[in-house]
Amino acid sequence: MVKEKTVKSIPTPPKTPIVGNMLNVDTGAPLQSLMEIGRDLGPIFKLDMMGKPLIMAWGHEIVDELCNEERFDKAVRGALRKVRAIAGDGLFTADTQQENW
Repeated sequence: MVKEKTVKSIPTPPKTPIVGNMLNVDTGAPLQSLMEIGRDLGPIFKLDMMGKPLIMAWGHEIVDELCNEERFDKAVRGALRKVRAIAGDGLFTADTQQENW
């Protein structure tokens, strides 16, 4: 029998209309407040920063998994693709398969 995979939604703290989760982050100690949110919600959580989604990951295990080059690919899109046309391939403008990356 094939096991069915389930997809869980990314947890997010309660948000305020218009500003989203901007008020959840202490401007005097932003890293500490993000760590507190992570302790409450888990190693991956989503914030709404005035309509812009921001996915956060914290903790050694999940960050190590996200940095696994065999499972993920780097793609240059949007404005960086235009920069690449002028600057060539480099840290931010090279695709995964290029030697400079």
